[in-house]
Amino acid sequence: MSERITFAIPFHRGLGYLREAIESVRAQRCDAWRCLVLDDRGEAGGVAELVAGVGDARISYRANEVTLGIVGNWNRALDLASTELVTLLHADDRLLPEYCDVILALADAYPRAVAVCCDAEIIDAQGRPRFSLADAVKRLLVPRGEPWRIAGES
Repeated sequence: MSERITFAIPFHRGLGYLREAIESVRAQRCDAWRCLVLDDRGEAGGVAELVAGVGDARISYRANEVTLGIVGNWNRALDLASTELVTLLHADDRLLPEYCDVILALADAYPRAVAVCCDAEIIDAQGRPRFSLADAVKRLLVPRGEPWRIAGES
């Protein structure tokens, strides 16, 4: 199967978290992906070595010439992705192994959609579920009804 989704990781700092994010991409049940780590030069080195040390040709590394900031780095990630779908994966996030399957199934079920998303679980640095007031409020704003739907369609 050819690559359909790019996991773009805009990185600024936190090498330990970045390693975990990359490993969660590699643990996907689906193999129709590539991964791009975009270094925004916030860490004092080691990012290129971490990516190279993973030893997976599906994972590439790009360093920005100057610090672009979070939104600039997100936009660069979108510009550099060459697959039909892109997930901006924060360097301190971790994917569940079925994430790629779920997103590709949603994209196939709704080919006219311009964005698809799924639920998330907030965890602490040890991987334990954690309460987040911001995410608790977001859950109150989730539309009720059909779980797989396109906004604006009935």
